[in-house]
Amino acid sequence: MKPVVKKIIIVSGAVIIALGIYLLMRALFSSPSSPENQNSTLPISSENGGNQPSAVNSGTQNQTNSLPTLKKISESAVFDFIVRADSKDVYYFGIDGKTYSAKEGPDLSVSSQTMNALNFIEADPTAQKVLAAFGDPQSPSWGIFDFNGKSWHPLPAEILNATWGSSNNELIATVKNGNNLNLSLVDLKNNPPSYKTLIKDFRLKDVKFAFRSPQSLLIFEKGNSTYTSRVWQLDLKTLSLNLLINNERGLVIGFSDDKKNAFGFSLPNKFKIFDNSFQKGILTFFTTLPSKCNNTASTTFCFVPQILPPNQTLPDDYFQKSFRSTDGLYTYNQTTGAFRQILLNGSEITEPLDVYHPQYLGDRFYFINRFDRGLYALNLKID
Repeated sequence: MKPVVKKIIIVSGAVIIALGIYLLMRALFSSPSSPENQNSTLPISSENGGNQPSAVNSGTQNQTNSLPTLKKISESAVFDFIVRADSKDVYYFGIDGKTYSAKEGPDLSVSSQTMNALNFIEADPTAQKVLAAFGDPQSPSWGIFDFNGKSWHPLPAEILNATWGSSNNELIATVKNGNNLNLSLVDLKNNPPSYKTLIKDFRLKDVKFAFRSPQSLLIFEKGNSTYTSRVWQLDLKTLSLNLLINNERGLVIGFSDDKKNAFGFSLPNKFKIFDNSFQKGILTFFTTLPSKCNNTASTTFCFVPQILPPNQTLPDDYFQKSFRSTDGLYTYNQTTGAFRQILLNGSEITEPLDVYHPQYLGDRFYFINRFDRGLYALNLKID
């Protein structure tokens, strides 16, 4: 064999051996890509840039070793619902006002009485009664559904706006008295109800009320993207009125069912979690709406739109149903202050979710899915 050929064979063999060693070392020591990086979706960013802070942890499967399960539990389209913690029963009100007990089998009819154009319901502190507004949203009529009697009871026509007070026998309401509009306590134990006037000639109109124990009334001016709104607190004993939030555009405020936290959206796409006195507020890294948030005993949770369609304005276009969101789920630990990502935009379940009024009981979420107005149960432990 010629020396030149022999050298070529030796060099080629050395190159092949070196390449084999390199490929073997690469296979042994390189790390696989993270599943979280393979399928990541950022929520709508808020004014701080929208980047997830280091306190955010992701992934349900690593926590529970099982995928969440989703089930529709209503047979009819749902206007709104309540979950009774004492009995663990779930009741919903149909679009026509009929009342049902939601079951995984056929739903049980609670009341077949219909209501014309429901536009608002609020459960009392014990969830035994429901206050409702119906008819013309600009000038609604009011009534109460009593679960014990399983029937609707109309309220006097002079009641124009109302919320529950300190018990299910008391309302705080604006009451028309001749040419005056008074803010009054309404005693429901009497028939007809009796009134105790708090403020004569009450001038704040087109507002929503929320009672905060032990003696405060929160007053919210309704929000819109084209003008600014305010939030007031009225002391029901001293009648002093304090401004809590001033001139926020697109302002929408909501409370958790336990009234421990308030949630606030305002433009440009800011979302905050407040304590119930509005003294402390946390600006979140995501943007959502108060109707997508609630509390457990120790955790705040929010369903969060993952993509905001272009040329859509919150909150107007969402309320007018110009688009539907596809929501992920985030939690906030009230003790540690840590955020955690639980669900991405439906990737762990088979159905897209546009969540309204979520409630949590017994390792299960209940909510209305705006895609079909159905009431759903999502089995998922978060605490």
